Amino acid sequence: MPEIVVTPTVPAPALTWGRRIQTALATSFRQHAGPIGIVAGFLVAGFVAGAAHGLSPLTAIGLYMPTYIKFLPFSLALILAWHASYIILVLRPGRPLTAFVHELRNEYLTIERLAVALPVLLLMPLFGGVFTLFKSIIPTLNPFSWDPLFAQWDAWLHFGYAPWELLQPLFGHPFATRVLNWLYNFWFFPLWFVWVWQAFSLRDRHLRLQYFYSLFLTWILFGVVVATYFSSGGPCYYGRLVDGPDPFAPLMGYLGIANEQYEVWALMAQGLLWDYYSAGEIQLGGGIAAMPSMHVAMVFIFVLLGFRTARWLGWLCLAYFVAVLMGSVHLAWHYAIDGYAGAIGATVIWWGSGRLAALTHPRQSGRALPVSSESGA
Repeated sequence: MPEIVVTPTVPAPALTWGRRIQTALATSFRQHAGPIGIVAGFLVAGFVAGAAHGLSPLTAIGLYMPTYIKFLPFSLALILAWHASYIILVLRPGRPLTAFVHELRNEYLTIERLAVALPVLLLMPLFGGVFTLFKSIIPTLNPFSWDPLFAQWDAWLHFGYAPWELLQPLFGHPFATRVLNWLYNFWFFPLWFVWVWQAFSLRDRHLRLQYFYSLFLTWILFGVVVATYFSSGGPCYYGRLVDGPDPFAPLMGYLGIANEQYEVWALMAQGLLWDYYSAGEIQLGGGIAAMPSMHVAMVFIFVLLGFRTARWLGWLCLAYFVAVLMGSVHLAWHYAIDGYAGAIGATVIWWGSGRLAALTHPRQSGRALPVSSESGA
């Protein structure tokens, strides 16, 4: 009697879901081929640079994982809570909980949205760790040497005055310094939330891709390449790096006095970075490089993204950009030209990133499209 073989069957709904997930993931990774290629090349360069300097890239990559694992679910929960509040307080449907659950199932937790976010979710902690490695070895690749010239250029551009002197009448009061210091340090949160927002955004695929090209290329080309060539420590380290009188000693003295009334976090952070540099350690957020200012560059990218999204958001980002630019000078992190260079460089990279994004996603706005129905990369 012939043996009867029973082949297990897969329920049709499960098979359909499996195919949708497979198709969505394949399409998403194909459409992110450009950013993936850029980050992959950067990772390879990081492994080579780390090996040449006796540093482990795996250690650098691991720096951001604990923070990443904690912040990602927390930030997603905040975004969903904000949207739930918007439904309840602004839209006011008859059954707000039902409306929120409906949007959660049909708009936010869809296969297409999760698939489109996955590539950049995987790239970011890897990218951040290798960037920190590169930034930490900049003085080894090219010792600090540009500080005196940058201080002179600052004075020449500002009619013979150091920019911090021009800002002192506005911010030379401990409480004003505290406010500016808070705004400057708050930078991490917009950086994080804009990244999460764009990772899951389906509103404008061209704009989203332009943002991620800009994000990666600005950190690589300006945060590593330009920063290495124009290796400089910044005003807060001028007295330690340059022989002779320190033109920033009065500013550092004022910040020390202000710190007695309100804690100036910049002073603590500057001390930690110098300790890491002196010990040759790679630590979370470590590395010293003044030119160009990546704080200013990234916030200016927020400005460009904001105006393409909503006019009110663009103006809000522009106001924050001005605060960060002034804070970078007042808190002795940067020469003013570091910020100018960061904003100009970010603009150029944003323009080029738009051209790159247009190769696979023509510029558009409006209704989101499913991942599988878009043109491939």
